[in-house]
Formats: sequence, C-alpha cells, structure tokens
Amino acid sequence: MVGVFQLADILREIDQYGALAWLGVVVAAVAELALIAAYVACALERMTLRQRVVGQLDVFQVSAGVFLIALVAGVLSPGRNTTTLALLLPFAITYWLHGLEAAGTESASSDEP
Repeated sequence: MVGVFQLADILREIDQYGALAWLGVVVAAVAELALIAAYVACALERMTLRQRVVGQLDVFQVSAGVFLIALVAGVLSPGRNTTTLALLLPFAITYWLHGLEAAGTESASSDEP
C-alpha cells in the first residue's frame, strides 16, 4: 500500500523530480520490494524473524537495515513525506512480533527443568 501511495505522489509531482530524487525513488522501491518479499516469506513460514541470513545477522536485523534505507531514500524524494513515514507501521508490527517471538522462546525455555 505504501508503494502505491508513493507512486501516486510521484505521478502527481513528476516535474519536481531531479536525478537525486529519481535515485531515491528507485532505491526506496527496491527496498520496499525486499521488505515485502521478506514479510511474505515469514507469513508463508518459509523463514522466521530469528533465522540467520548474513553471518550473525538475522532476518529482523537485516529488515531493519533495509527499512532505514527505504526511509532515508523516500525522504530524499520531493513532495510529501507522509507516505514514506507510513513504512513505520509495518516495521512497528514487525518489531512487536519480533519481541513476542523472543518472549515466547524465553518463557518456553524457562519452563524446562
């Protein structure tokens, strides 16, 4: 949904976009697609937020980095930044789920003798 709102803003104010703004749009779009792919894979239970993907980094930590890249790239684009800031809601839900998963594993391990 966030991508659709960003696209609508871009099309409405296309004459204000220079090279840096278009670079921001492309980077934000690629980052958003990466986040969508990760969230879909988690929803389909093909990976979890705690699964290691790069060295010691898990899916949640990598998605946090991608989220920050998308946020900064989106803010660099002219026009309203509210659609870019709308990325905060899905990330907040992911952060909350990550905390729930951590709490669930801690309580499960403390139940064992």
